[in-house]
Order: sequence, then structure tokens, then C-alpha cells
Amino acid sequence: MTPDAVRAGEIPNSCGVEGECAVPLDVQCEEIIADWPLARVVIRRESVDRERSWNAVKRDHTVMVNLGSGGGRFAIEVGDVSALYTPATGDLSILPAGRTFVGMFQGRTLDYAVWMMPAATMDRLAAEAGLAVPVEFGVRLSHRDEFLYRTLERLAVLARSADPAAATVADGLNRAVALHLATVYDGVAAAPAAGLPDETAAALIDYVEARLSAKISVEELAAVAGLTPHSLLAAFRARFGRSPLQYVIDQRLARARRLLSETPRPIAEIAYEVGLSSQSHLTNLFRSRFGVTPAAYRRAPR
Repeated sequence: MTPDAVRAGEIPNSCGVEGECAVPLDVQCEEIIADWPLARVVIRRESVDRERSWNAVKRDHTVMVNLGSGGGRFAIEVGDVSALYTPATGDLSILPAGRTFVGMFQGRTLDYAVWMMPAATMDRLAAEAGLAVPVEFGVRLSHRDEFLYRTLERLAVLARSADPAAATVADGLNRAVALHLATVYDGVAAAPAAGLPDETAAALIDYVEARLSAKISVEELAAVAGLTPHSLLAAFRARFGRSPLQYVIDQRLARARRLLSETPRPIAEIAYEVGLSSQSHLTNLFRSRFGVTPAAYRRAPR
């Protein structure tokens, strides 16, 4: 499974126009589009039972964030930068405007958000803030940036909201994303992932995915990685941008969100399925992270 296979035409490309749910007939897709004055945000959930491919030119500066893909492997290539990895919740790809994006996914579920801002808009915001223009930054694949992840996660919630104030809040967050890119990444070339080798990171992701309904300890994860618990903590944070405990909680919440959206199962049952002690435990974590209860999230239109 490589981007070259898409480019060579060995696997049909299923990508349509950006922001449209143009996918093969055997792929179930849900999509929400928020066209705000400064940026567009597209939230997609795709149920995939075969290889899914993309090949498109990104007209705008783009950030893609994984909101909770259900296992699988992702191959992506932008120019001379490429990555092959198991996606984890919070993984980012940062793509400058005008670059060709080629990617393939093989797994079960894709749950992701795409943030897009025209280069001219980002340059205007940067100039208003007294920053150098034009804003230019390198490609990032399988990247960790907690600020971008949490901000896009919040924008995904706002995109689903019927609250009249949502657009005002989104405007401020879109400005924050633009200025973050302009200050942290401007003039910085792509960098390799740090902390853990790709194969070790993939083994850890697969282990957590397979045992999400059970208790998962740092000692178990250290054994999978072939490290001491102390060494794992530093290497894990360097690779994933958070502690093993926080990563496991993120995966539990991502699976809970999928189950709430895709099944009618009782919330208490979902809590136990994702390894939490009770419905109230899930509710507290869910409200803290997403700003709504599991019941309200399930009722919200998609």
C-alpha cells in the first residue's frame, strides 16, 4: 500500500472535490462542512472495508487531524516527504498551499477533520499581527502539535453546533490556528518523527487498540516497546506529544464517540466497552473534552 500505487493508477483514486463526500459506493461517509469567513472546516467519518485513496492538489494551507481512526495503516506523500504509519488520535498533517497530496488508508474507520485557509487570508492575518509575509512552512506528516489538535477538535464541535455564537468563537480559533502556523512553522522545513521508531510506535498503537476495553498499564506498554517504564515515558511523549495515560484516555473517548454515533447501545454499556468504570466516568471525561455529555453528542445532528 503506497502512494505510488495511486499515482500509477493501480488503485482507483476515490478523491473528489475538496469538501464533498465523493467516495466509492461501498464506503459509508458522513460529512459536515463549516464555511466560516476565515477558514473552512470539513469533518468526515468514513467506514472503510478496503483500501481508500486520495490524490489532490491542496489549494489552501491545510491541516488534517485524526479525530479517532479505528486502526489500520496510512500512507501519505507530499512532494519528497512521505510517511507510512498507524494513525493515532491527534496525529496531524500540515500541508502548505499548492502542494499535491497523495495518500492511502487501509483500515476500518476514518474520523478526521480538515482545516483549510487561503494563503492570502493567512498572509493578511500575519501582516495585521506584525509578522513576516508571505507565510511559508514545510510539510509535516504524522506530526504532533497539542495546540493544533485541541483547537481543531474544538472547531469540529463548533461545526456541529447550532449555537449562534459558534461562528464568533470559531473566528477567534481560526485566527489562532493561522497565527500559530505563522509563528511556529514559518520558515521551518519538515522534520522526522522523534522518540520511538515507526515500527515500535505502530506496535504500541495496535496494542492499545486491541485492549481498549481492559486496563492498560505503563508496564505493559513498556514491555511491548522493549523499554523500561521510565524510558518509555520520555520516548512516548516525544513521539505522541502526551503521556501513555493521556493517550489511552484519548483512544477510549475516540471509540466512545464512534459507538455513540454508529450504534444504539446504552451509554453505560459503551463506557464499559471502552474500559471506563461507569457511565458517570465516561460522562465526566466526555464533557471535559468535548463540552457536551455523551447523550447530547448522540442527539446532535450530523
